[in-house]
Amino acid sequence: MTQEKLKQFLDACFDAKRLIEKLPDLPDGMKPRQVHVLDAVNEIQKKQGFCRVSDISSYMNTTLPSITKLVQELEERNLLVKQADEKDKRVINLTLTEEGKEFVELRVTHFHGEWASRLPDLDDAVVDEFVHAITRMQETMPGIKGVKNNGKKTYLDRRRIKQLRFPGTDIGHRPDAL
Repeated sequence: MTQEKLKQFLDACFDAKRLIEKLPDLPDGMKPRQVHVLDAVNEIQKKQGFCRVSDISSYMNTTLPSITKLVQELEERNLLVKQADEKDKRVINLTLTEEGKEFVELRVTHFHGEWASRLPDLDDAVVDEFVHAITRMQETMPGIKGVKNNGKKTYLDRRRIKQLRFPGTDIGHRPDAL
């Protein structure tokens, strides 16, 4: 990828962020991440018949503590409930309440269906390429802990970043470049 194409890609990412910020308003106090959790619970339950906090964490590629906090907030809003598993009481399953199911139907299923129907010119292959590109960008961004480098995770600290050489720039050539 050329630097110019990278700039175009990053500009498109900023546009995508602005697009997400223009999504319809949520009820007072509701966060977009909570909607994502509700959708995850719904999708995971459809797929495997049950859902645990760890399933959501894996599905959303997010830490368990952050999902636990979001689940607690959604439980307080009566959008989902936690129930001990019948076979193993140590396991806690999550289930959408009727209100939670209605919320997902309206705010996710219906909304996404309506939006998708307006995009007949974007076929699945284009979307798959976009998702792949975003994933690769996340995997390869310099200076981020855990970034993959040829399949191996690397951890760059500020000293290591200063040692990097970025072609066509002064970054990395001077100790005060960052």
